[in-house]
Amino acid sequence: MKKKFLAALAFSTVALTSVFASSASASGDEAGWQYVGAFDVHVTSNSNVLMSGGGNIEITMWNTYSASQARGVKVYEDDPAGDDYITTILLAPGAEKVVSVSGYTDGTNGKAEIYLEPNGTIGQSTVQATMRD
Repeated sequence: MKKKFLAALAFSTVALTSVFASSASASGDEAGWQYVGAFDVHVTSNSNVLMSGGGNIEITMWNTYSASQARGVKVYEDDPAGDDYITTILLAPGAEKVVSVSGYTDGTNGKAEIYLEPNGTIGQSTVQATMRD
């Protein structure tokens, strides 16, 4: 009886461990996206810099001056030898855009240092967006 109990206990422990391990490995979402940080793009200045391991990043706008108006931003890779333009995207509130940053990883850290620049007018306040890698 004691052996059956210990066997059942061991099986339950293994089953629970695998459930928690699989949910921990998907700490982003089902697609494997991991939250990196938030950008603040001001009317007259570039955003802060966020690091990417390369591949694709996903940028989602979540706050603007006008909740119904899309805003254009340019995506750059910060580089001491001269910043690399990656693309221009139009972000509507809540919209997600996937951008390839393959080939932009560099330096001793092997990361792509990504920032956003306003493309034309972005209203009278700050556009805020999140980045997932």
